[in-house]
Amino acid sequence: MAEFIQSHFPKSTIVFLPPVMQDPTNRRPDLTLCNQILPGWKCAIPYEEGVLLSTEWFRKDMLIPA
Repeated sequence: MAEFIQSHFPKSTIVFLPPVMQDPTNRRPDLTLCNQILPGWKCAIPYEEGVLLSTEWFRKDMLIPA
């Protein structure tokens, strides 16, 4: 995933650091409430498209240069 994101920011580099205590690999959130509020919800777009949409939004609304 980092390489996909980096491909859209060619001047950036990937830096590997030790995981923080709150790293998702170290916790297991309980999604029971989420599933009760949004039963049957599933992601509608692939993450690649989501990354591109987020990138476009940040560039447009947060004034990040291309």
